[in-house]
Amino acid sequence: MEMVEEAKQCYENSLQANPQFDDSLNNLGNSYFQLGSLDEAKNFFQKALRVNQKNIYALINLGNTYYKTQMKNEAILYFEKALEINLNSAFIMRRLGDAFFSISKQKEAIEYYQKSLEIDSSLKPSNLNLGVIYQNQRATQSAKQYFESEIKVNPQHFKAYSQFGQLYLYQLGNITQAKQYLEISLNIKPDDINTLTILARIHEKKGNIEEAQILLKQQEANLSFQNAVKFLIPKYAVYYQNLGQIYMELGNLDEALKQYEKAIQLDSQNEEILTLIGDVHKRKGIKEKSNYYHKKALQINSISFYALQQLGLNISEDGMIKEGIQYYKQLLQINPDNPQVLYNLACLQHEIGEIEEVKNCYDKCHAYKELLGKKKEAKKYYEDVLKIDSQFELAQQKLQSLNI
Repeated sequence: MEMVEEAKQCYENSLQANPQFDDSLNNLGNSYFQLGSLDEAKNFFQKALRVNQKNIYALINLGNTYYKTQMKNEAILYFEKALEINLNSAFIMRRLGDAFFSISKQKEAIEYYQKSLEIDSSLKPSNLNLGVIYQNQRATQSAKQYFESEIKVNPQHFKAYSQFGQLYLYQLGNITQAKQYLEISLNIKPDDINTLTILARIHEKKGNIEEAQILLKQQEANLSFQNAVKFLIPKYAVYYQNLGQIYMELGNLDEALKQYEKAIQLDSQNEEILTLIGDVHKRKGIKEKSNYYHKKALQINSISFYALQQLGLNISEDGMIKEGIQYYKQLLQINPDNPQVLYNLACLQHEIGEIEEVKNCYDKCHAYKELLGKKKEAKKYYEDVLKIDSQFELAQQKLQSLNI
């Protein structure tokens, strides 16, 4: 910080000689930004732009300041102005992707991230964020591709390994591969709460209870240490969110709910926290509250895959089959090739006698399973559809080919 203070003094001296020098105004703003004085920073970036509205660095810096103060729409405005000056800036495109990603506008985020990578394929963290977007949409192959690309260009990025591990665990069903990537992530950043939580869950599933408890205690110790040395931590919802996840792993739903509620008070528009609260209520058997929070998440992000999935499940379990079907159809608009959604939709359509729709869902589901080489699962689906319609020729042919 001493060097930043010295630079700040130099820029102030420069402005005494020429108060209208826009580069010095911008640089002074940048000094205040680095020192954490964001209001002062914003003031000098705006002064620089009043002198020269085409100062691209001031536009980017003002966008970054708005982004840091959670004013994402204002940030987008200034990033777009900067892009008008330099249409081929991969960095500005990436920042636009970041801003759209942070407000759950995934279509726009994908567009700008992909454009940034067309110009600079090594740009961080465009690959990672694209992978996360596709992972949230359950587009597993696309997510896998972008996580691999991020690791290739940034082999020390612990988040890339952690996300890749989660993809293998939750969507590809490969616990061994998941554990491998998560352990690499933990080797790079041993105090990452999220990775510790997931590894504990894996050990618990495998019956390694002692290993799971060691990791969970390590998580609690890390959180206590971080709260002790970083006085700003309580202002960040993510820390209460992580603490809630630890209590979820320990099976303490009441304490988990308390932590999630603290998190949502600090970040009321956080779709993920809302779905976590909905999940707690579902586990407590309070479906009405579970549905309430998942619907709130959809108000923020209308294509929240998890919220739609849980609402479809909750509502269909309560006997509202047609309403449940509508949620699953929305899920297929996000990811038409998700085999679990296709299967669940087929089951619901079977219950209300929509046989042709059932066949269509099963056929898509089978094709996807075969594409992944999961012949055993594909055979099961063909056998299920033949129980519904024993004369369905396509299913007969496919089942015969799998038995060869």
